[in-house]
Amino acid sequence: MSPRSAGKAQAKLYAKNRRRREIELEMFSSTTKKNTKTTSISSILPDGSIIRPLIPEDAPLVNSWWEYGSAKSLSLVRRRIEIDPIGICFGISSKTDGLNDVEELVACIMRYEGGAIGMLHVRESHRRRGYALALLKYVTQILQDQGEERVAFIVDGNTASESLFTAAGWERADPNQKRGTGKRKAKRKWIHV
Repeated sequence: MSPRSAGKAQAKLYAKNRRRREIELEMFSSTTKKNTKTTSISSILPDGSIIRPLIPEDAPLVNSWWEYGSAKSLSLVRRRIEIDPIGICFGISSKTDGLNDVEELVACIMRYEGGAIGMLHVRESHRRRGYALALLKYVTQILQDQGEERVAFIVDGNTASESLFTAAGWERADPNQKRGTGKRKAKRKWIHV
């Protein structure tokens, strides 16, 4: 391929990707506008921390917390924040410096493209404050209000997540399914009823 035709192919690919993003935004814009009231209202927790929608600027931090995060996954995280049809991308901002009232993102939860809840993370220094449960209950209520399926996948042996989801009213989709005992742990489906 000559340099000239390579440039044309690249320009074509760029235009195609740009048009795809425009179409995605058009497809989701009516849903996003319809649900703006639900997701734009922040919720204040008893300790003064705020549950708020994630913004694209949060993507690098959220990506760094995600166990599957990489340079390539950053665009996926950013895209989920920008165009999630229902807006299930939330974080908790907390004042980390009492003197300057600096608010920092200390926890997050998102929804994967397939609709499952995931990427739930609380910064180590802010654990045991109920942030994960607050985020999970908040997101569960929004999904329930929207009539959306409430689903998550938890790896066998992740007792912290299993306890958290149980406390929020979730249960295993198939409680009789045998747990994996090998090195490769299975992801089990959890639902909110």
